[in-house]
Amino acid sequence: MKKPSEITVSAALLAVLFLKLDPFHWLMPTATQMVLLGVFAVAFALYAGAIFQEKAQDERESLLLYRANRMGYLVGVVSLSALIVVQDLRHDLDPSLLLVLALMVVVKLAVLRYSRFHN
Repeated sequence: MKKPSEITVSAALLAVLFLKLDPFHWLMPTATQMVLLGVFAVAFALYAGAIFQEKAQDERESLLLYRANRMGYLVGVVSLSALIVVQDLRHDLDPSLLLVLALMVVVKLAVLRYSRFHN
């Protein structure tokens, strides 16, 4: 992430996610939560746009981008797996966690297969 706009958008997305958790119970009104949901949608769209605009200028940047993407994927898979284990031990497993983890794995394999045949 070289551009300040990418850092700003990422920070905004993280801030909105934190506020959406409502750890201090400040945001109990439904209207405030709906506004935060809208802000989250916009921040996520901007973040996704910033991710798709990432282009490596040389081999070093390409390697750094590869490492960042790999770590992001690994942390996502480990976090979801840990949540699945914890919720399953509590006998209160949310099926959406399984779906998200399955989608992450399937999309990674599909993109890898596509890249091998088309590059």
